[in-house]
Amino acid sequence: RLGSAALAAAPRFALAALVGANAYAVATREAPWRAWSHPHGPVAELARVLHQHAAGKFVLALTPGVDPVYPALFEAGAFQAMRYMTLWPLQVVYEKCPADGSRFRPPERMRGYERTVFRQVTEDFVRRRPAVVLLDRFADIEPCGEEFDFLLYFLQNPAFAEEFSHYAKIGEVDRFAIFTRLD
Repeated sequence: RLGSAALAAAPRFALAALVGANAYAVATREAPWRAWSHPHGPVAELARVLHQHAAGKFVLALTPGVDPVYPALFEAGAFQAMRYMTLWPLQVVYEKCPADGSRFRPPERMRGYERTVFRQVTEDFVRRRPAVVLLDRFADIEPCGEEFDFLLYFLQNPAFAEEFSHYAKIGEVDRFAIFTRLD
């Protein structure tokens, strides 16, 4: 059982720890619990590419995750082109392999939330015409015989395919293929 002096000091100790963690984050530009801003890590490399090709512009990040994309977007002053932060909803939709053995459902067999995500990501891509497309090659979705590929999935939509025809691959950083707009 804690004494009254320890209980009285607990809020001051918590405040001091919070101030210290914030001071560290400001001084080092990284969270004390995770080194997002390593000068040679994926965040820094993506941020350099995005700063060069998409500073102040839209980027379509086809990824199920936040790290390293969002720190890099913030550092480069770029913006996600789609209304979803990530594509994690597809991880839920494809938690189990389709019964027919296909890698993913064709558009005419998509239902509910999957159909909505498929349509809205395409709408946002076509409307915003992002300067860069980041393709995460690690979908973190059950392989079902072959890896899930976000690009192949969305290329099933003719409007997405037409818009993507204006992009060319310029390189790779970590697990991301990087495409820039040609016009």
